[in-house]
Amino acid sequence: MKQNRTSKQHGPRQLPMVYLHGIYYYVDERLRQFREINNLQNVIDFDSAHGQLLCDECYPVA
Repeated sequence: MKQNRTSKQHGPRQLPMVYLHGIYYYVDERLRQFREINNLQNVIDFDSAHGQLLCDECYPVA
């Protein structure tokens, strides 16, 4: 019997990043948050007023 090889990624994955107002953020769609890359304690929820503005302006970096 021939087995198909599929590439399965194991372990943590890299979150997408965006560059907004001079700051890089991770975009965590599961938690619906932007997290500043250099200060992970700086979290902005998508549903907040600031988060809505960032959602309207964001574009993927990588």
